[in-house]
Amino acid sequence: MRSYIFISLMGFCFAFSTFAADKNGKYTVLSFGTKSCGEVVIDFKENGRGKITNSIWVAGYITAINERVVNRSNIAAGTEPEAWNLWINNYCSANPLESLASSTNALIGELTKRNP
Repeated sequence: MRSYIFISLMGFCFAFSTFAADKNGKYTVLSFGTKSCGEVVIDFKENGRGKITNSIWVAGYITAINERVVNRSNIAAGTEPEAWNLWINNYCSANPLESLASSTNALIGELTKRNP
């Protein structure tokens, strides 16, 4: 239970760190977002704690985007977390040197196309 509380708090903290982008839109990725896609693929194959933490991180990131996007309350409307996981896993399999954060940004790009 403590693990889930810690993970939730990390996601909460990360959500607020997105407000700290510089004038060029650059920001620092923290926590699980820095994991390489290669690590993410292994986590999904093992289907354990790593997959759970990655999934929670992605959900927190999408929630933070929802909070920041004007005139849209849910960028992921009509989709489910398991679909996000599959999308992230496929992206990371094809791009193992990328990070969980960059794969999540790519997912957000896809979600934005589906929910303009």
